[in-house]
Amino acid sequence: MNTLNQTEQIMKTTALERLQKHMPEDIAERCNLIYEKNRQCFHFSGLFGDILIQYPSFKISPTPDFWYEIVLLHYLDFCDGSAGGEQYLPLAVFKDGTVRGSDFDRKCNRMIADFCRGVEEKTVKEACFALGGKETEGKGDLNVIFPVLPKYRLLLRIWFEDDELPPSGVLLFREGADHYLSMEDSVVIGEWLMTSLRDKIKMMTN
Repeated sequence: MNTLNQTEQIMKTTALERLQKHMPEDIAERCNLIYEKNRQCFHFSGLFGDILIQYPSFKISPTPDFWYEIVLLHYLDFCDGSAGGEQYLPLAVFKDGTVRGSDFDRKCNRMIADFCRGVEEKTVKEACFALGGKETEGKGDLNVIFPVLPKYRLLLRIWFEDDELPPSGVLLFREGADHYLSMEDSVVIGEWLMTSLRDKIKMMTN
């Protein structure tokens, strides 16, 4: 096992140990999950369709990308049950977001501009949909909501290039996001989503 895998295993083990202190009914209520006591499992509809989480092992099906799995496990522990709002905001405006959130917002804006440059709108849409995004109305040329977790959603807003302006965009976080994940987890899931979208577009255009 290499160093990276060892680090990942430590992260996963720590997350699983923290979850042992929570009762399943408490997790379900706080995190807006359905808990089937007779089957000992949670389930919800997320980025990859219907997701099932066994209890008490917290094994997730279908098997997710490592970073999505870690953020999901952290959500089960961290989410405080607050009701979220309907506004979508830059990460910088959230609690503890002044530094890390601002850096992420700038990095994300650059990534969106880069992977949209010279790419047809149809291709970007298809890439978003392939990652579980759902198109919605909004100010941009393309507005896509990603239902990352039951209470935690991201909004990708893109303005495509024209004769006068280059492409641009923002990734916004649902109001209340800081009640469901830490700032570090929000940065991780945001970067993971943007990287996944970039790689999907690259694969579709090659």
